[in-house]
Amino acid sequence: LFSLQQQVGKSNLVGLTFGLSTRTTDTAFNPRSGRILRWTNEVDFDGLGSDWEVWTSRLSWDEYVPLGFSEQEVPPGLRISTGAALAMPFGDTEVVPYTERLFLGGFNTLRGFEFRGVGPNTQQSQLVEGGESMLRASIEYRYPIVTQTRPGSYQKIEMFRVHLFVDTGVLGTEFDNMDLSEYRAAAGFGLALVFPIP
Repeated sequence: LFSLQQQVGKSNLVGLTFGLSTRTTDTAFNPRSGRILRWTNEVDFDGLGSDWEVWTSRLSWDEYVPLGFSEQEVPPGLRISTGAALAMPFGDTEVVPYTERLFLGGFNTLRGFEFRGVGPNTQQSQLVEGGESMLRASIEYRYPIVTQTRPGSYQKIEMFRVHLFVDTGVLGTEFDNMDLSEYRAAAGFGLALVFPIP
């Protein structure tokens, strides 16, 4: 059973990190086509001096789809993003420590909610408890409203855009317990200064 009171004090997390990634996007910053796949893992265990034994694995897939093609203009496009994560205790560790738990909410994972604002919450203090398993998905329509010709070329670059999005996600309190009826979703729009500051 997860309890923050049992985790008061100082502890060490020592482990190994490994992962795989591939990128086929047209540009490194602000891509309009291609995909990014990432799989990262971290294993903390007492053989290296860790006070907790935890395995955390994260998988993400971002797909960028241009809607039309033009050498003169920057076309609108879609960004489709999905992700899953698992944090699992092993050995003598029975729960995942708070610092290694999974969270949702904020501009980077589930817009429309406060940072780490997606439950479950502890009963006593309403502190966000986080989870040991996570699923998320997002779709975003991007429409450039201000473009400019790149100096020294005929290529158009995006300066300012508007985007419409739908984000959704769910946390499981334990690595083998996820209630899909508890998923959260948010829809909205945004304005973005893309160049020179993405």
